[in-house]
Amino acid sequence: LSICLDGASALALGTCRMHWTLIDTGESLRVELSNGTLHTRAIESDEAGSDASVTTTRATLEEIVGVGAAFADLCDSGAIELAGDAATVRSLFGLVQSFNLFFPIIEPVR
Repeated sequence: LSICLDGASALALGTCRMHWTLIDTGESLRVELSNGTLHTRAIESDEAGSDASVTTTRATLEEIVGVGAAFADLCDSGAIELAGDAATVRSLFGLVQSFNLFFPIIEPVR
């Protein structure tokens, strides 16, 4: 997700600390936005200071990352549960841009 984020626009959001829980795998992740960039790390449990909590499945997270599924649509469908500062989390995912992941690195001279 970090490479797809509009960093200049994300900078205006300030800092946001999110606790992600993947209920099907039992994973807990700390995702933090600071200085217009996202940082993610695995954690044992919810750390103090989270602005928001995001609860979903690994498959839903893979839909966002791999397929480009709309975060807001997944929230509205109930596939993602938000608690805390939901408005900032929704704003953050509104800044994710899509681009072609598969492109020729080297092309022949034409």
